[in-house]
Amino acid sequence: MGRRLASVIGPLERILWDRSPVILMYHRVAPSTDDLWGIAVEPDRFAEQIEALKRVRHVATLDEVLAWMDHGRPGDRPLAAITFDDGYHDALSAARPILEKADCPATVYVATGLVGSDRGFWWDELVRILMTAPATHQPLRLVIGRRPVAWLLPDDRSGRQRVCRQVRRRLRDLEPAEIDRQLDAICAWAGTARRLDPEDRLMTAEEVAELSRSIVQIGAHTVRHPSLPALPFEAQLAEIAESRRACEAWTGKPVPHFAYPFGHYSRASVAAARQAGFRSACATTPGVVRPWTDPYRLPRITPGRMDGEALTRLLS
Repeated sequence: MGRRLASVIGPLERILWDRSPVILMYHRVAPSTDDLWGIAVEPDRFAEQIEALKRVRHVATLDEVLAWMDHGRPGDRPLAAITFDDGYHDALSAARPILEKADCPATVYVATGLVGSDRGFWWDELVRILMTAPATHQPLRLVIGRRPVAWLLPDDRSGRQRVCRQVRRRLRDLEPAEIDRQLDAICAWAGTARRLDPEDRLMTAEEVAELSRSIVQIGAHTVRHPSLPALPFEAQLAEIAESRRACEAWTGKPVPHFAYPFGHYSRASVAAARQAGFRSACATTPGVVRPWTDPYRLPRITPGRMDGEALTRLLS
């Protein structure tokens, strides 16, 4: 009986996959040579992926995906939506020209607190500090959550990258103010100052507005990019609602879509996104969109650096 059921469910699942919308998740379109976090896609590879996507899917807006969820009526081709998290400047300078040439809409989720700032995301600063720090036999000592931790910084590149990943994991779920305090301590240990590398900057408010006048829709991504479940409900709501207000002020347009930083969310996070007035919220859970999918827990697929042929196989 089990084998018979599987023989029916398997093809049925395949049909559902073929017709179900997908949401693709990107972060950056930029050189990937020193991309420790694996979030950058080379411009040529991104263009290859977009062309492959167009061959097997109708590239749609998030609003079209939500309409499909409401009505469940498939079009001529299954849908795919393109999203970018964070708001790096290359969403405007590198991704937009490729999207416009291919006539493919996208949504860029912007973390508003660093827009136009002389600071970048803390994980990019962390890489710069630890990868360029002078060789020392003095361990990096931090106190995180009242617990002392320490790392010896190796001389070799791969060893330093390993330490970067370990420190990032320990800092990621802290409140933003505490992450800043820890970065200040790391800088003091390394004998350097905090600074922004131009290639890692976010867009300015003017650039966000310019991007919104193109084929790209702006979404919100909190103010300070925290791991939301680490914050009390009122702080989560403030992060979510204030980022929406900033995006709407810069663009002069409604901002109905949101993405959870790091893909982290709790029941309180979902409730806060609803209360802030969003129509959808994207997570980072892999999967396809079904008619019954919660619009405040939308799954996404990460193409990474796969070539066009691999992406075609994945989606068709």
